[in-house]
This record gives sequence, C-alpha cells and structure tokens, in this order.
Amino acid sequence: MQIGGIILAGGKSSRMKKDKGLLTYNEKPMAKHVIDVAQNFCEKMYLMTSNPEYDQFGLERLEDTYKDTGPLAGIQTGLRSSEYEYNLVLSCDMPHIDEFIIKKILTPPIEDLVIISKCGENVYPLVGLYSKWILPSLDEFLAAGNKSVLSFLHRLGVKTIVFDDDFEYNFMNVNTPDDYEALL
Repeated sequence: MQIGGIILAGGKSSRMKKDKGLLTYNEKPMAKHVIDVAQNFCEKMYLMTSNPEYDQFGLERLEDTYKDTGPLAGIQTGLRSSEYEYNLVLSCDMPHIDEFIIKKILTPPIEDLVIISKCGENVYPLVGLYSKWILPSLDEFLAAGNKSVLSFLHRLGVKTIVFDDDFEYNFMNVNTPDDYEALL
C-alpha cells in the first residue's frame, strides 16, 4: 500500500518559546529525525508549517487552512493535499520514533479510518495513520470551531495500537525546555 506523510510542525511552541522541530538533537533538527524515519514508508510527504526555515528539508510545506486551530487543522490540510488515501501523521517533536513503531501501525489489514498509538497510560493521536475518508467529518468539526484531536477521534471511533511500556522512550515528545534538557 502506498501512503503519504504529514509531518506536523506548525505549533506555536508556546511552552518551549522556540520552534521545537528546529531544535538540534544528535547533530540535526528534531524534525529531521522524524522525516528520516517517515521517508522509508511514505511516497510523498508534507510539512505542515508556515515557517520557511523548514524549507531546508526539501519537502512541500503547507499552511493550515484553519489558522490557530492546532494539529487537527494540519491533519485536515495535509489530507486534503495528499493524493494518497492513507497518510502517516507524525509530530515533529518526537525524535525517537522509529521504524518498528511505524511498521506496527502499518501492519495489514488496514481497515480503519484512523489508527493511533498508545503507550503506557498515554494516547498518541499524532503518531498514526489517517484516511482521507474522514475529511467530511473533520471539515464539519473544524468549521464548528472545535479543536480537540481526541474529541474528534472519539466521535469517529478509531483503532488503537498498544505498545509495551518499554517503548515510552520512543514516544517522548519535547514540549518544554525541561523536556529538551532531558532529551540531551
């Protein structure tokens, strides 16, 4: 199955005070770690951000149709732009996402509209596979002024891939300066 890729990098980084995806980790920007893994699975990828500094990665950069609406707007714009029925959605601030996790998400049969991840007590909707078939529902949800990813997914019903607690390291995301320091 051919899939597209949507890398979410358009957040305000309000807690970090810097663009998280461009912070250096192991000698390259965090977003590049995510891109490098995703490129092994995706035919074409999009970077969801208005920041032109992301042009350094050589991917098509798209701005959200719904401004200041959070990651759902990035997913919506990415799905609308993609030619692929299914698209891998990843957040740019998770530099330890690896091929094993993505392979497990993509394990056939793919019969659900959305497949997300869970590790420990945490659900990770921004590590998942999303079908374009959700666009009518997503458009309606966003047009009504809603922003919550989990609320939207709860309305849909999704498949959740559960990972052992041993994978918590892989799902670590970087939201604050303390998170970044812990990463280093």
